[in-house]
Amino acid sequence: MILGLLAEGYDNKKIGSLLFLSEHTVRDYVSSLMTKLKAKNHTQVVASAFRLGLLNEVFKICEKSEFFCGRKFKEMLLNVQ
Repeated sequence: MILGLLAEGYDNKKIGSLLFLSEHTVRDYVSSLMTKLKAKNHTQVVASAFRLGLLNEVFKICEKSEFFCGRKFKEMLLNVQ
């Protein structure tokens, strides 16, 4: 879910608010994503995830949950595919 919200452009504080997590927890998750994807910033995380098809997996989850992934994210993925 964090990856999907990053793709929508939300910052750590807003993601934490939406998912009922602390900003620190979100930062740790994002840091883990950055390490795994060898990314230097949020933009590179999203770009790498897109290239690897990870956003498609997030989209499948989001199809069933409007709460975690907004319409903007869904529309973006539908227009790309």
